Amino acid sequence: MVVQIGVIVAVFRKLLIVLCVVALSGCAVTPTPLESDQVEMIAYEDRELIFRDQETLSGPLGLEQAIAMSEGSIGRDHLDNLNRRLLIANALELRGDSEEAEQIRVSAESLRAGIMAEWNAAIAAETATP
Repeated sequence: MVVQIGVIVAVFRKLLIVLCVVALSGCAVTPTPLESDQVEMIAYEDRELIFRDQETLSGPLGLEQAIAMSEGSIGRDHLDNLNRRLLIANALELRGDSEEAEQIRVSAESLRAGIMAEWNAAIAAETATP
């Protein structure tokens, strides 16, 4: 079976036209701005999410309890930051940017070492107190 070059060229042209139409239609999407009530709803949902797991106070809050609660929150923030850095490093690695990914991994390792030092100091302080 002999395939004519004219048929191949015609099929290729049609395919090229279809691909151009698809590419141009994808670029034609414009975002719609959020209305103020939508922004308020998102903010309300975010606040609910932030305070959902917050401990309720059973009485007056002493200074030591407040410090302990804030230290726990700071520790969670450090872990979130560490996880974000590792995710970014993995994404950069997948994209092929090995050097920048390695820099971020080194930064994450430094943060991890700092977190571990803080936790070890806190544990040592707790066990040293009678």
